[in-house]
Amino acid sequence: MMSRKAFLKVEEELGIENFSDTHIQKALELIGNIYADGSDEINISKLVSRLSGEKQIHDAVIKSATDAEITIDREKALSDCIFFMKKEKKQETLQNLANRLKEAQHRNNNEEINNILLKINKIHKEKVV
Repeated sequence: MMSRKAFLKVEEELGIENFSDTHIQKALELIGNIYADGSDEINISKLVSRLSGEKQIHDAVIKSATDAEITIDREKALSDCIFFMKKEKKQETLQNLANRLKEAQHRNNNEEINNILLKINKIHKEKVV
């Protein structure tokens, strides 16, 4: 399903906590635990067997395994997924800052306005890789 190399790349580039779905977070934590036990590759049946009683996590794992089998170039699919998740997180951060900026402008708080504008500028200069 997911090689140790792919898991480490997701963990390093995104972090488990950046997944908004708690079921995905739990599944990734379980995958990390399996790798911590010494496995180099995870067999889908081994993972599913550890999910007894966790129907939503079980369904998420089965869906992702099915989607992964459809993908021909797994490295590219993984890189694309990481890229789009980072891009989505950047857009979410910018939206939050824009909302904070409006509030600061409404309060006429020039110091906060300047700080938020600096953050927005910094984010716009960063490249999503």
